[in-house]
Amino acid sequence: MSWGWQQRIKSKLASIGDGCRLRGTSLITAPDRLWLGDNVHIGDNSTLRAEGGLQIDSHAHLARNVVIYTINHNYEGTRIPYDETVVAKPVKIGIAAWIGINVIILPGVEIGEGAIIGAGSVVTHSIPALSIAAGNPCRVVKQRDSESYYQRKSAKNFGGVNGIEYRDRT
Repeated sequence: MSWGWQQRIKSKLASIGDGCRLRGTSLITAPDRLWLGDNVHIGDNSTLRAEGGLQIDSHAHLARNVVIYTINHNYEGTRIPYDETVVAKPVKIGIAAWIGINVIILPGVEIGEGAIIGAGSVVTHSIPALSIAAGNPCRVVKQRDSESYYQRKSAKNFGGVNGIEYRDRT
């Protein structure tokens, strides 16, 4: 992605923290409804449909080809299979969540703090904090070690680009 394009899209976001990286080319609709915390990474070829509100908290990393929808067609509208209206439901990605390659996240989902979503998953419902989840539909398969996670968090030991230490500028 060209530096100019990246700067233009960043200037249109509702909020953007320090150290955010938008890799390659992605589709971001309604950027004024997208909130990014510090050290958020969004991989190449991602689609972020933010019309319903999308919040990605600090230190969250999204791999390539991630698709997040915050709106859906209204199948209960005036026509079938759907009409021109949409149903909006916000999506929230928690602090230090890691979203793998080719993941799809549907409207109304909340990914908890420190959760990991495995490659290729389709997330149709919220995933609790510190969970490791995968599949279609996505389901919790394991839990992270909470003691280790919170020790690293309190020490501000966060990964930045390619997991290299992120230096907080605050």
